[in-house]
Amino acid sequence: MADLSDVETALVGAIVAAAYPAGIAAPSAILRGGAAATVRVYRGWPNAAALDADLAQGVINISVYPEPQIHRVTTRFPDRFEVVSTIAPTLAVTVSGRSATFTGTAGPGQFAGLIIGLQTFPHICQSGDTPASIAAALAAAAQAAGTGASASGATVTVPGSGYFAARAGAGAAALREVRRQVQGFRISFWCPDPASRDTVVSLVDAALAAQNFLTLADGSSGRLLYVSAAVTDSYEEATLYRRDLLYSVEYPTTLSETEAPMLFGVGTISNGAGVIGGLLP
Repeated sequence: MADLSDVETALVGAIVAAAYPAGIAAPSAILRGGAAATVRVYRGWPNAAALDADLAQGVINISVYPEPQIHRVTTRFPDRFEVVSTIAPTLAVTVSGRSATFTGTAGPGQFAGLIIGLQTFPHICQSGDTPASIAAALAAAAQAAGTGASASGATVTVPGSGYFAARAGAGAAALREVRRQVQGFRISFWCPDPASRDTVVSLVDAALAAQNFLTLADGSSGRLLYVSAAVTDSYEEATLYRRDLLYSVEYPTTLSETEAPMLFGVGTISNGAGVIGGLLP
């Protein structure tokens, strides 16, 4: 789920990308005295001693802090799960005669199954699953249903005749929006001189203004909007020149789940103890 900390992290990432367009291993795009300045970007309010030490070395600080006066709930969208991205398939299966062999890697978001006659045996992959553990689990479920299935390594074999197939597939990530809110953020630029302040603020402000949405860690997005700006020039004797930008982000609070793919067209689901119900996807 998207959290306030996720939005702060996304804002920090957007600012870092503006200040270091070639990556943090390369010099910044902020020139000070003809050379690239060091720019430090972080969540929260700066520590006074650390800030003083940085300013004395010509290091620019940019802090991102939530503004408590800018906050409101804007919930208005349907409360239901929506697919936001597909999961890359990493598990595969091949069938030869009455045997199915699983290959690749398994884990959350991967699904496998057997269909024997009209009985289907699905398996939801968990963390730590392997092709061999999947084969063993499917063989055990099918054997309990009286099919005579057995597993050897990553291969399941089913004796007899009749329809036999195996499937592997990947699911999709879905989010359910349970709340939506607007939160303001104060982006403060703490600079050692007016020239570097003007340069860095102009560059970052333009980059944020051009970015309409922030991508958040859970796959959702936050709407980024400019609110206002303020200049503080009351600390010149301390060699501190500050300007603040206020931006708001409208973002959702979400719940997540993995949607299963359709492995089989028509059949009955068995859990090894009997038929659970009809499957007509």
